[in-house]
Amino acid sequence: MNLILISIVIGYLTFIWLKTNAIYDYTSWLLKKTNIFKEYEEFIEQKQMNLSLPDYLLLKKKSFFFKLITCPICCSFWMSMIYYRSAEGICAACFSYLIYKFLIK
Repeated sequence: MNLILISIVIGYLTFIWLKTNAIYDYTSWLLKKTNIFKEYEEFIEQKQMNLSLPDYLLLKKKSFFFKLITCPICCSFWMSMIYYRSAEGICAACFSYLIYKFLIK
């Protein structure tokens, strides 16, 4: 039961992170001074685009870390492994990715 619940939570968190701009909308007042948020806001204003923060990070930041956190499979896998730190994490990653794919349909 715990595995299913954690998988659902991770699937929703992956969906919220990758397919909405909720993280930026709800944390921008707190993290407005950081360089990434400043660059993101300037890019959006300059290009007049409706681009989410993860899409911007994937487009502009060419590091392995940003590629890792903007990949749905990688994101759900590492969140699952952080929680479980065992073979259950792999099962949770699979379930959470399936839930994410279900949500984007």
